[in-house]
Amino acid sequence: MYDLKMLEEIKSQEERIHFSSFDYNDAYTLGTMLRERGLTTPKPIAIRIVFDDIILYQSFLPGTDESNNQWMNRKQHTVERCHTSSLRAAVERELNGVKENWQQDESHYAFCGGGFPIIVNDEFRGVAMISGLPHLEDHRNLVEVMDQFCAQKNAYDLFLLLVLTANIKQVADISIKCDICDLLFYYTHFSAIFIYYLSIPIFSTHPADSLR
Repeated sequence: MYDLKMLEEIKSQEERIHFSSFDYNDAYTLGTMLRERGLTTPKPIAIRIVFDDIILYQSFLPGTDESNNQWMNRKQHTVERCHTSSLRAAVERELNGVKENWQQDESHYAFCGGGFPIIVNDEFRGVAMISGLPHLEDHRNLVEVMDQFCAQKNAYDLFLLLVLTANIKQVADISIKCDICDLLFYYTHFSAIFIYYLSIPIFSTHPADSLR
């Protein structure tokens, strides 16, 4: 069922989807994006985002049930154990055979698609997971949404850093390389930040000073 080509593709996905920053608001945004994707899938899905051992987002679309909750529990355990996607754990078990006792415990771990690590600055911080579709479709939909959000998030973080350090040339270079949708995303967020800083009195040394 699985082969080395699939394993390499999964590894490539995991290397690509690394966040430069991630917080509680990002967990909500990612969860919401996955829920919106679930509204378009052939079957309803359940979604969970765990960050720093806290469930920050969880949603069950109509038609899901406790079995989806149990699947997400097992996918979460697998990703937390391996720090890789649950599909990669399944592929490696099939290709390499059972190496450790936990790989035989399917009551606690899930060896299928639908769980993916949240890596921030090369550190494992949490898990994103969905359940409800055939497991390869779970993985595909999860990766597509995470890939999209990660690319936007990382580019925005870099864009903001360069703006705040007044590196205009690099900002221009990024703008040339980005597509129009991403540019709109960055400029909308930057405009909000720019307006916020303009609202701070000119003689204030700290944003909190304006509240005194």
